[in-house]
Amino acid sequence: MDIDIHLLLSRRLIDMQGSDFVALARFAGASSDGAHATMTPRQAIGISALADALACSPSQIATMRREGVLDGAIISHIGRNIVFDVAKARSAANAWKKEKKPAEGQA
Repeated sequence: MDIDIHLLLSRRLIDMQGSDFVALARFAGASSDGAHATMTPRQAIGISALADALACSPSQIATMRREGVLDGAIISHIGRNIVFDVAKARSAANAWKKEKKPAEGQA
């Protein structure tokens, strides 16, 4: 059964039949080509969200923030809510880790 995708996109979700919804879901899955699996968030709200995005512990993020490593990655800081730019935070964390590693080897 060939369904016009533009017709499906013009319908409200509640007005769709089951077969219409399945066809729309297949189209959405086929057009992404697995891009959703490798997509990373651009912003992280809070230390724990940034820790998830960078695949490290929240205590490591807190240490980097306390040392000022992540100051350039802060987009917004209102009250207790901090919004980080994930790409800038990742590059700052990598630079900090490279800088820190030789110092650990000398001790």
